Amino acid sequence: ARMDTKLTARQRQILDLLIQGYDDRSIGERLSISKSTVKNTLLLIRLKTRTRSRVDLAVTYATHLKAGAARV
Repeated sequence: ARMDTKLTARQRQILDLLIQGYDDRSIGERLSISKSTVKNTLLLIRLKTRTRSRVDLAVTYATHLKAGAARV
C-alpha cells in the first residue's frame, strides 16, 4: 500500500469518514454526494494506493495518519 500518493481534499474527507466507521450512504449524506460517488471514489483511492480492500485502505490510512501525527 502507498499512502504517500497525493489524494484530493475530497478523497481525504471520504477516507476520514470511512475510518470513523461511516458507511457509503452516511458518508454521502454528510458530504451531499451520492452513495455511488462515494463507492467510485473509494475504488479510485484503492487503485491509487494499491490497497486490496476497504478495510486494508482504512487501516493503512489510519496508520499513516498516526505516523504523521507522531512526527509533528
